[in-house]
Amino acid sequence: MSTIISVVTNSKFGIWNIPMRGQNFINNHYASLNNYKISFVITEGILFNNFNLVKSAIKKNHKKKVILIFCSTLQLLELKITKKEFINFYKNFDIHFSLELKKGKGIKYLEDIFVELKGYSKRKNIELNNINSYKDLYKKFKNKII
Repeated sequence: MSTIISVVTNSKFGIWNIPMRGQNFINNHYASLNNYKISFVITEGILFNNFNLVKSAIKKNHKKKVILIFCSTLQLLELKITKKEFINFYKNFDIHFSLELKKGKGIKYLEDIFVELKGYSKRKNIELNNINSYKDLYKKFKNKII
């Protein structure tokens, strides 16, 4: 029997602004698509501390196979520990990312996730000055492409 842990964080991560309830819904839907039933929901809210609550839940369930479901890879941008520390602890667990539909395990998988995140963090945000409607946004988008 596996322990399925849904990891929910602050609503603002990366480009997303998804409330905790929405993240929980997304993770539950993803779990049901993969024939999983979530055992625990761990909220790393305002007092985010590098997924320490997740670590303690994993340690309590060390005899069972643990599967972690994050809403997005972008939740990892909030880490204040090194990537190496994160990878060393989580390399033995199945880790799923609901929005990206990614799942995997191991050092290579996690390193690839961090390489992808590095690419996202280098991107510039779209300037939304003087844009008051979706029509204005569409015009700006169309001009950039054509």
